[in-house]
Amino acid sequence: MPITPIMTLCTAISWALLMISILARDTKVSGFVGCKCQWHPYRYNGRATTRSISTFHHDNLRIQLSVENQEHLHPLDTTPLEVSSDPDKDPICLSCQALLTSIQQQQQQQQINPDESILASTEAYRVFHGRGGFYGPDCEQFTLDWFPPVWVLTSFQPEPLSSKELATIDHALECKWDDEMAKFQSSNLEDPPPSFAWVYQNRYRNNVTNSIMRGPIPENHIVTENGAQYWVQTTADSDGAKGQRHRGIFLDMANGRKWLQENAEGKIILNLFAYTCAFSVAALLGGADEVINIDKVQGALKIGQRNHELNGFGAAGRARFLNHDIFKTWGKLRKLGPYDIIVVDPPSYQKGSFVAKTDYIKLVRRLPDMLVPTDEQVGGSRSQVLFCLNAPELGVDFLKQQVSEGAPELRFVKQVENPSSFPGKDPEKALKVLLYELADD
Repeated sequence: MPITPIMTLCTAISWALLMISILARDTKVSGFVGCKCQWHPYRYNGRATTRSISTFHHDNLRIQLSVENQEHLHPLDTTPLEVSSDPDKDPICLSCQALLTSIQQQQQQQQINPDESILASTEAYRVFHGRGGFYGPDCEQFTLDWFPPVWVLTSFQPEPLSSKELATIDHALECKWDDEMAKFQSSNLEDPPPSFAWVYQNRYRNNVTNSIMRGPIPENHIVTENGAQYWVQTTADSDGAKGQRHRGIFLDMANGRKWLQENAEGKIILNLFAYTCAFSVAALLGGADEVINIDKVQGALKIGQRNHELNGFGAAGRARFLNHDIFKTWGKLRKLGPYDIIVVDPPSYQKGSFVAKTDYIKLVRRLPDMLVPTDEQVGGSRSQVLFCLNAPELGVDFLKQQVSEGAPELRFVKQVENPSSFPGKDPEKALKVLLYELADD
């Protein structure tokens, strides 16, 4: 038999044995089998490899066996992919499989109709919350947020994710994107389809790095929540925000903003530590007469003003923006009151400005005198305070003790639950949002 036919036969037998070994496996290939997209574990920023790749297909699964170097801003590992039945030996297996599952089941977790594309909505929410410990120690370093049309993955650990881990996540997101794009295009929506994009942030202590893994990122990135529009920053390049930690809106506070929107009608509201004024927008949408926003960070207040303009409150004059240190502005705040509702949402720690463990009670002591007295309220309502605290080391009892010692005139009403997309093993370490009201004189 000639040499060429022998080589061809050997190659065919090798391919057949490899396909049989894959089909016989009970485990997943890097967590994804049969997804409706092609397998591109080493694509980055949409750039193709410089040479052809050996592949085979089964049930729309494209297994990549080898790859040559690519010209990347952040090079990925280009070693050959080893197909193994042991996930512990799989070189691109991510330890946090729950993250990959959450990507696949994004609609189910948010109680969204799975037949509707996530690309048809601009509603922002958390897709995966590993920080609460609910999914075990392997997942505590991960969060994944959906700021349509961009996913933002944050890793809280000293070392950045490896190129293989990033490749696994990239593939999972691309699979999801392809499925959602197919639904989007079949829905005959007039809006042009967006582009696949995700951002990776590595955050550890004071070190923050942001990387655009796929793009482009919208220049004016607007998302929605409960009917409100908010401007968000998903990369460090937005508005020159080098090392940007936060996105412009804290998604875990969604239920707090919803409560305020439902209870703000006809009220005058003081928003302490306003940040980008999301509480203020929610209050005005709920019919508040006026909101006073105060924060010492001027850049955050400018974004807050922009959020008001987005929602049609730019020229209404129902919101004020004070760029002051709260602890040096009590006199002015008192003159602008009294208030029906006060929102207290400070950082847990801000160097030279606020430390929750020692400074929270200083806030609490000032508040009762700034509220509308009960006998002056209309219709039997009472003035209220929404106390917020996001410090894992300080639990609910700490916050309640601060209020009981600093403002005994206030009476506990309830704790506002966090969104279901923020599960936690220990509620004491999660965000605390406590509602109090002014008791009888």
